[in-house]
Amino acid sequence: MPVEVLSSIKKILKSRSSRNLRLEIDEDIYYLGNNTDSIGIISSTRDIVIAGRFSGTAKTKANFNILDRSEVEGEIMADNLESMGKLEAMAIAKNTVIRASSRGSLSLKTTSLVVEDGSKINIVSQVGME
Repeated sequence: MPVEVLSSIKKILKSRSSRNLRLEIDEDIYYLGNNTDSIGIISSTRDIVIAGRFSGTAKTKANFNILDRSEVEGEIMADNLESMGKLEAMAIAKNTVIRASSRGSLSLKTTSLVVEDGSKINIVSQVGME
């Protein structure tokens, strides 16, 4: 992730474990750090970046990014979804990019899907949603 993006992060969850997380965020970026393990609901109008483990529901009207070595389980609703980590999820996204380092399984509704060679992910998708 570019340094300028990291420097603009307004919310950083620093604890190792957060249970029953429920956040509504209107900051520039919501960042879940790489040493976190959270369960709950994230609702944002801005970008969400997952570097740790998240289980639950995440909704954003912007980008949802799953970084390498991170894990997401649950439901994702976003304008743009990009995964480099592990997914066990159902997702609805306008645009979806699955990077080579992605793994797991994904049930997906999207208008655009790009899957890089080398990804180890099982995708059941409906492409061309309205």
